[in-house]
Amino acid sequence: MARQEKKYHYIYKITNVLNNKYYIGMHSTDDLGDGYLGSGRKLAKAKKRYGKENFKKYILEFLSNRSSLKEREKQLVNKSTLKDLLCMNLAIGGSGWDIAEAKRYSKRGILAQRKLWKENGDWAKKNRQRSSRTMSRLHKQGKINYNTFSGKSHTSETIQKMKDSHAGSIPWNKGKSWSKKVKNKISKRLKGNIPWNKI
Repeated sequence: MARQEKKYHYIYKITNVLNNKYYIGMHSTDDLGDGYLGSGRKLAKAKKRYGKENFKKYILEFLSNRSSLKEREKQLVNKSTLKDLLCMNLAIGGSGWDIAEAKRYSKRGILAQRKLWKENGDWAKKNRQRSSRTMSRLHKQGKINYNTFSGKSHTSETIQKMKDSHAGSIPWNKGKSWSKKVKNKISKRLKGNIPWNKI
């Protein structure tokens, strides 16, 4: 059945309870309990990282049909909304996925965040602490694991096998060197503390 023929049309907001980041979207369905939890690309990555249980969905309002639903989403998810660092939407509402526009706003968001970090030391410190607490908790819960070999060690047999497998092999970087251009970049970076992307 086409979306416009569905019984319910509503605007929803999904919020990550761990960091307050949110996603606003629209959905058309015949079953309000269908378990739909958004389809944004950034939202999908966040759900995979933090777990679906850390996201809450709120229905903001119902609309009479699909076309009015699109118009309403366009009003709510606008250029101003996309500039919000907590917003996970990548494109203006009602328009679907626009990759060029998404890249523009994504870049602006990154630049705005860098500016906040530089200008507001307290905000940066609190943000680092909050991120650290969140990641530590997720690590303890087993939802993320940075190093699966942590606390383990190779047996002497395995160590010998690794030594034997590399015996007589030529190192991957033997006979290779950095180009003059790369050497200059490294030199400038080390001497003047210049960001890589500014060289």
